[in-house]
Formats: sequence, C-alpha cells, structure tokens
Amino acid sequence: IGYLGNGLSAGATWRAHPQLALAVSVRSGGSLDLRIADTVIASGRMPDRFGAAVRFDGIPGASVAVSVERTGWSSLGELSQTSLTAQDVWEVGAGIELSGPKLRTVPSLLYLGYRTRDLPFAIEGKSVPERFYTGGVGIPIAGPRVVLDMALQHATRGPAVGVTERAWIVSVGFTVRP
Repeated sequence: IGYLGNGLSAGATWRAHPQLALAVSVRSGGSLDLRIADTVIASGRMPDRFGAAVRFDGIPGASVAVSVERTGWSSLGELSQTSLTAQDVWEVGAGIELSGPKLRTVPSLLYLGYRTRDLPFAIEGKSVPERFYTGGVGIPIAGPRVVLDMALQHATRGPAVGVTERAWIVSVGFTVRP
C-alpha cells in the first residue's frame, strides 16, 4: 500500500519592526492516490493549509509569539475506507521565551507554551480536542554555543465518547552552534 501525490508550499517572514516579526505559510494540495502496487484504490486531494504567526520582542528579556493554522482535511475525500470522515480544523498556539538567570555571563532561557486543536476525524459526529501545555529550560553549557534544552509537556485528548487520554512528554536535547 502506498500513497502518491503532490502539493506546493511557500512561506515568508517579515520583520515589520525591530520588535515585531510576522510569518505566513501556505500549502496548496494537489492530487493524492492510494495505491496497491500499480492499482489506484482511491483518490483525493492533499489538504490545503494556511498558517500565520506574530512574534513580539518589545518586552526586555522576553519574546511572545502567537500562531494560527487552518488545515482542510476534508479534501481527503474518498481516501477514507471507513465511516470516518475527515473535517477541516483550526490550530492555535501561544508561547513565551524568557531570559533566566545567567550562567557564566550567558542567560539561561525559560519557555512556556500552549497549543490547542481538534483532530481531523470526529467520533460519533463530535470533534476530538487536543491540548498541550509546555514548560522548558535552555541551559548554556559552553557559553552561547552549546545549550542543553529540557522540556516537559502535558498533553490531553478528549473527552470523546467518554474517553480521555492524558500523557506527560519529557524531551532533552542539545543545540550546538559551530
């Protein structure tokens, strides 16, 4: 089983002011085929997508950002081989990055964020909401060139048909700048 399709995407950022950045991105979906070997089983279109974001750096030691995205999942059409029907969804996110205590003259970073969206497939005709709450820290290890990033996310999904999912997600990574 395989999928074969195409689409076109583009994005741009604009620094409207030294303290204000704007970004937009768009994806135009083309055809999408579900195949078994060389046989087309179903066809649809790749979902169109539009996103926009604003970042404000006018508060000393802080950056605040807000984003919004719309994905047209309903264009998948006949690709669904079940009773599930894809629906178009919105996603909204917001976050703040703060300068924290300095370590060897380099500030650490503190992160807080929130994201919400509905899943593209409803259950018994009802949308399934998904929410993420995030906190993290960036600790400079070798000046500004090596940073240890650690984050904790609390994710929730539902309720849908009496079912709710919850998860804790821990991530650890390094940023290395030559």
